Parts: sequence; C-alpha cells; structure tokens
Amino acid sequence: MATIGNVTKTNDGFTGELATIRVQCPIRFVANQRKRNDASPDYRIVSGAADIGC
Repeated sequence: MATIGNVTKTNDGFTGELATIRVQCPIRFVANQRKRNDASPDYRIVSGAADIGC
C-alpha cells in the first residue's frame, strides 16, 4: 500500500503533509470540538482554513 501522507504528533493534534501525484498540501488533525457522541470522529482534518475530512 502506498503512503500518501506523513504526520507528526503535536501538543494539540497532528501536523504533516498530504502528497499524491496531483495534490500536495499541508494538513492538520485537530480535536473535534463538535463531537456529540462516541460515533463522532475524534479529529477533524484541515488544510489552511478548509475542513477536508473527518
């Protein structure tokens, strides 16, 4: 399986880079402040001001 990103643990989540053939962008995993129950994601994935996943 190919590696498409690398992240490093920080004090408030993770930071790193997403890199594919067409996309290369910095990413951050930040704690999900809107978590309502155990089925909700623990982290949100953001790049700049854009929320790109959970």
